[in-house]
Order: sequence, then C-alpha cells, then structure tokens
Amino acid sequence: MKDWDNYRLILALHRSGTLRGAAERLNVNHSTISRRLVLMNKDAGGELFEKTTLGYRSTPLGDELISAALQIEEITISSERQKRASAEDMSGEINLSVPPPIFQYLLLDDFKRFQQLYPKIRLNINASFELLSLDNSDADIVIRGTDNPPQHLVGRCIGTIRLGYYAQKNYLTNTLENERRWIGRDAQEESPEWIKDSPFPTLKIGIRSDDIMTRHLMAVAGYGLTRGACFMAEQEQELVRLSEQYTDYSALWVLTHPDLKETPRIRVLAKFLIDCLLEKKGMIEGNV
Repeated sequence: MKDWDNYRLILALHRSGTLRGAAERLNVNHSTISRRLVLMNKDAGGELFEKTTLGYRSTPLGDELISAALQIEEITISSERQKRASAEDMSGEINLSVPPPIFQYLLLDDFKRFQQLYPKIRLNINASFELLSLDNSDADIVIRGTDNPPQHLVGRCIGTIRLGYYAQKNYLTNTLENERRWIGRDAQEESPEWIKDSPFPTLKIGIRSDDIMTRHLMAVAGYGLTRGACFMAEQEQELVRLSEQYTDYSALWVLTHPDLKETPRIRVLAKFLIDCLLEKKGMIEGNV
C-alpha cells in the first residue's frame, strides 16, 4: 500500500480494536472504516484483521503492515519536528511541560519576564505531573525530576531536589510535643522510613494527602509536621526547619529532543530556564 491514510487506518484499528474506535480516532464515520477495510484487504491480497469476541485482531499479514505503519509514523513525526526546527526567527509556539511545584515556586515570575523579552514566542505551558513525550512531540521542552532521563534526549542537570523537615512556627509553639502529628502522603504510609529518620520518629500521622501541593499548604496552615521540598518550604515565612537533615529526592533536568535543540526559540527558552534554575540551585538543594 502506498497511501499513508490506509496505514493510519491500520494503526487506528490496531490501537482501538473496534471499527467505532478507529472511526473516532480518524474523525470519520463507522461505515467509512468498514468500507475502506474491505478495499484494503482486497489490495493486500488477504485479511488484515480478524473479528473476534474481543474485537479486531491483526493477522500475520496485518502484523507486517502494522510494523511498516509504525515506521512511517515515526518518520512523519520526525519530519514534523524538523520542519518546526527550521524556523530561524524568534517567533512561534513552544510546548513546555513542567510539574506544578516547579512552575509555581521556582519559575512563575521568570515566565513573565520571558514573555517581555520574547513577545513573539507563545508558550503553551502544561503545568501538571503528566509525563508528556518529547519523542511524540507532545512537548518541546520538559522540566523533570528524574535520576535516569532517556539517554537520547539533550539537556542540563540543574542539581538535586532535596527534601527537609518543616513545621509552622505557631504549631510548634502551641502544640505539645507528644500531641504533634505528621502530615502523611497516603494511606499505605503508616510508619514510613522518613518519619523514623526524622527529628520526631515516634510521632504518628494525623492527616494525609496524595498531593504534594496540598501537603505543603497544610503545613503552612499549621496542620502538622511535614517533609517537603526545600525550594517550597524555604519560601514560606510561616515555616521553620526542624533539623539540618535532608533527603535527596531526584536530579532536576531541563530536556529537549535532539531534533529541536538548534531551533532558535527552543534554544533560547531552554537556556533561559537553565539559567533561572541555576540561580536557585541553593534553594533547590536546601543550601540557603
């Protein structure tokens, strides 16, 4: 088959397993998929998919074409990246993925300054913990806490994100030591190692949240003792450090795809982010 649309249909049916699912992926109607599949089977000289009780499954002939389609898809994605990389002016869009705490506590004001410096560049910021893919062009630049970034990506390690022990001043003043409680992470943590290694290893967990931002706000509001990121806690006047103990959480990276590293707008934002974060390395590593 020479028509890329046919390969797209093969991948859509392979990934969804149903004609309806494939139709939704390709934004066409159900009957169009059915009709095209009949023509593709005829063109290929055999059945590409067989219908089972669990949906459509590829035949050996279909597997061969799926393999070819995946290669074509990768080439197409790479070509699109290179097209975007060919723009030589400081304009256009940049898709950036950054965890919410990094955005709010380390880069919020810096992004406003970047807008002022480069008004023709439009930033699309995905501030979430979702791991968007550079390989699939879901993002152009990602900021990640990881000790093992994919080796084919390019970027810069900023330093080590460290966690420390903190509590609100008034909470410490107004709560007897044996009545103090920890802010825990989730229900599976009953007596975690980080509490055993803390300045108050015998205290229990009094409240939990699986969200880092919520735990931080609880600590600021005086809900209890906490272990949190130094770069967040050190910016809160209400919080005091309980000890000089630190825990290494992960390395902090700014990463992009090698196909995009020479794109002027990508290069200038990556350098801007690296410079901004390096200025705050002491806060990130708890050395303030």
